[in-house]
Amino acid sequence: MPPHNTEAEESVLGALMMDKEAITKIADILKPEDFYNEQNGEIFEIILELYEEQQPLDILSVSSRMKDKGILKG
Repeated sequence: MPPHNTEAEESVLGALMMDKEAITKIADILKPEDFYNEQNGEIFEIILELYEEQQPLDILSVSSRMKDKGILKG
């Protein structure tokens, strides 16, 4: 198993949803495939999509998009 830190990945995702300027600093550096946890990579990809569409980067928008894509049930 390669080195990984799921908590760090989740912290990055949380920071992106809390600080609207954070995405502008890492959008060209961090890629979905950089995440060890596949679901975290999918969430990051959704955050990038919402950013490119100039949509809110908050938990409601992200979870709604996850439901639309079948990633999140309920």
